[in-house]
Amino acid sequence: MSFALAKVKSIIVEQFHVHETTVNEETMFSAHLGGDDLDRIDTVLEVERAFRITITDEEMQEFSTIGDLVRLVEAKQPSMQAAE
Repeated sequence: MSFALAKVKSIIVEQFHVHETTVNEETMFSAHLGGDDLDRIDTVLEVERAFRITITDEEMQEFSTIGDLVRLVEAKQPSMQAAE
């Protein structure tokens, strides 16, 4: 598991109050977690703080799964990919 995935997963577990075994790259924000737009915004804010990145409104609308969000984080921090 990549560092980005582990950290995003940790944020999701805390934000949505779910067990970590239920969260993986295919987990969908709305369908699996029951998240609404406010939950998505809260999650993005936490991810931005954790990784010191900025996610635009357009980028926020583009992801639907945890894996999508992780790939976005990794794209914004290329050094994370090189470290794996």
